[in-house]
Amino acid sequence: MSRPRRRPLTAASAAVRRFTAGCSPPAGIPRLALLALLVPLALFGGALGALGCGDPDARARCAQCGMYADAAPQWTAHATSSGGAALAFDGPKCLFRYAAAHAPDGLRALRVTEYYTQEARPADALLYVRGSDLRSPMGADLVPVEGEAAAAEFARDHGGDVLRYAEITPELLAALE
Repeated sequence: MSRPRRRPLTAASAAVRRFTAGCSPPAGIPRLALLALLVPLALFGGALGALGCGDPDARARCAQCGMYADAAPQWTAHATSSGGAALAFDGPKCLFRYAAAHAPDGLRALRVTEYYTQEARPADALLYVRGSDLRSPMGADLVPVEGEAAAAEFARDHGGDVLRYAEITPELLAALE
């Protein structure tokens, strides 16, 4: 009696046979059912990885405290190290503390998110309100505001006093606990 004729192997079925050769599925589960479960999971996991969803380290962390810098986007700040590396911060307080601690090396292009426009602006071009009722992810912080009129209005609405960039010192930052 002759054997039934087999269909030629496709590349996919050959790969499946090589993959499953020597593998024994758990008792009671046919190989095809096991593959039907594993293949979609592998494809879904690959798709998540391609989107950056599967890798938690893809999110930038604050260079000062290690928290996710994008946890509250309205507070984010950025700088460039003297070596050219981009640094992210979860608030102005962390940016200024980092800058003070790394003063010999220096930072370039310090940028903070302005309160009203929510746009990144050069840190030295803004005014800062200290002691307001707003809190960043790190607690009490300096609120960056553009223009004297806007800063005075913010201080009137939320409390606090207005500071210039040059007035921000390590001692002032230490008092912002």
